[in-house]
Amino acid sequence: MASTTTASQGPTPDPIQLTLPAFGVVRIPVVNVRAGETVTVRPVRLGELIPAIFVYDESHALVAKNDEMHGDGVFEWTPPRDTSLQIVIYSNSDQPLDYAIAVLPPAPTRAGIQLPSHAVVRVLFASDRRVDTRRPLAFAREAADGNHLSYGTCFVSVPRDHRMGELEGPSIWRLEFRADPQHHVVVLSKELTDQSRFLDDVRQLAQRSDKHDALVFVHGFNVEFDDAVRRVAQLAYDLGFKGPAIAFSWPSQGTLAGYNRDARNVELSADSLRMVLSDLSRTAGVEHIHVIAHSMGNRALVGALCKLESDVAIRQIALIAPDIDAELFRRLARAFPSGIGPITLYASSRDAALVAAQTFAGYPRAGQGGPDIVVTPGIDTVDASAVDTSLTGLRHSYYADASQMLSDLFAFFQGNPASKRFGLRAAQGKDGPYWVFAPAAR
Repeated sequence: MASTTTASQGPTPDPIQLTLPAFGVVRIPVVNVRAGETVTVRPVRLGELIPAIFVYDESHALVAKNDEMHGDGVFEWTPPRDTSLQIVIYSNSDQPLDYAIAVLPPAPTRAGIQLPSHAVVRVLFASDRRVDTRRPLAFAREAADGNHLSYGTCFVSVPRDHRMGELEGPSIWRLEFRADPQHHVVVLSKELTDQSRFLDDVRQLAQRSDKHDALVFVHGFNVEFDDAVRRVAQLAYDLGFKGPAIAFSWPSQGTLAGYNRDARNVELSADSLRMVLSDLSRTAGVEHIHVIAHSMGNRALVGALCKLESDVAIRQIALIAPDIDAELFRRLARAFPSGIGPITLYASSRDAALVAAQTFAGYPRAGQGGPDIVVTPGIDTVDASAVDTSLTGLRHSYYADASQMLSDLFAFFQGNPASKRFGLRAAQGKDGPYWVFAPAAR
C-alpha cells in the first residue's frame, strides 16, 4: 500500500525540500504563486523515474498535470493569475526520491522554439460491430454475424494545448467546420489486423510499461466507433497511461432514439468482452488489466465479470454511471470472481441521463447517487455528484469531462484505496459506508 506524507513548507519563494517515499504520495498544502511566476518541481538527481504531479487551485480544482512520458522530470507551470496551489505527487519508483519545489520570478517569453502542434496516441481496438467498409475502415451500428470480433489499431491526435478532461472537436460557434489535429482530438488512421497481431501488439506495449498493464475502455449508450476511440485516447493521454490503451466497442446505434437497440446489443456483447479480457491476460500476458466502463457499457462488463475465470488478471475496475438496474447489479455483483478488483463505482444524483433511464425502465439505476446510492460488499462507492460537469449538459460523462475525476481515477489505478485518495471524504449511507467526492466548494 502506498504511503502518504505531507511536506512542510517555508514561505514562498523559499524552496520546499521533500523526500518522495517509494510508491508513496506527497501533498504540499499551499504554494502561493503570483501571475507570471512559475512553480517548478525538480528532482535533485535528474534521470530518476518521472512521478505524476497534480496541481490544484484554492478551490480544489485540478489546473495542471505533468507529462510523465516526456522530458527530464522537471515540471514547470505558470498560472494566469495570483493563486494558492496544492501539489500532489505520486511516486512510481521503488526508491525514495528527493525533490525541490520553488517559485521562480517571471521570465522573458522564449522565442524561436517550434513545438509539435499535437501528440499522437495509439489506441488498439476490439469490436463486435459489423465491418461496413474496409477502405476506408468504417463500422456499422449493428453486430457482426455471430458477434465476430474485429481487431486493429488507430492513431489519434491530441492537441498540445489540450485541456485535461476535454474531448476537443470542431464547433460551429468557433466557426470550425472540419476536424483539425492542431486543435482537436481526431482519429488520424484506422487499420484492421488479425487477432494474433492484436495480441502481439498488446504484449509488446504492455512489456514497456512498469507493471505490464493495459487499459480497457467500454463505452456507453449513443456512442459511435470513432468517438469511443477518441475518448480512449483522451483518457490515456490525461491519465499518463504507459501501457496499451484498448477500446472495446460494441454495436451502439449512436443515436438517442436507439436506446432499446443499444440495450439489446450491449448485453449480447458481454461474452465478446469476456473473451477479450481473457485473451489479454492468458495470451498477451498482461499482468494488470484496468477497466473503465461507462453508462450502458457496464451491462457488458458486469455480464462478462459474472462468467469470467478467476485467474484473469483484472485489477482496478471503474464502474462509471452504470445504467443497469440497481437491484440487479447488487445481485450480480455477488457472482464476481474473488480474484478481481478492487472495484470502484462512481455515482451521481445529478446525472440527468440516468434519471431519464430510470423513468423509462421504472426502477433506479446503479449509477444514481442520493439517499438510495448503491453500496454493496467488495465495492467502493463514490458519490461524484459534486463534480462540475456543466459543459456536458446531461452530467453523464463526468468520468472524462471533469479533471478532478481524472485525478481520482489516476490515484485509483495507482493502487491507492479510497481512504488515501485526494478529495474523498467518508460518508454513511443506509446500506453502509461510502465516499463523497467534493473537489470544489463553489
